[in-house]
Amino acid sequence: MLTDEEWIHGGTIGDVFKTIRDGVPEKGMIAWEQQLSPENIQQVASYILQMEGEGSAPLSSIE
Repeated sequence: MLTDEEWIHGGTIGDVFKTIRDGVPEKGMIAWEQQLSPENIQQVASYILQMEGEGSAPLSSIE
C-alpha cells in the first residue's frame, strides 16, 4: 500500500524515487527507469508522497 503511513522500502522522496526507478523484482514490481524519465519518476514519487495518509488514491485523480 503506497498511501498508508507504513513504508517497507523507505518513505523519503529519495526512497520512493529509487523504488520506482529500480523496482522491487522479488515482489513483482518492475523497474520503471527504461519507461520513464527521471523527471517523470520524480513526479510519480511526489504524487505518491502527497497521497500518504489519505487511504487509497483514486485512479481518476492520476493524470
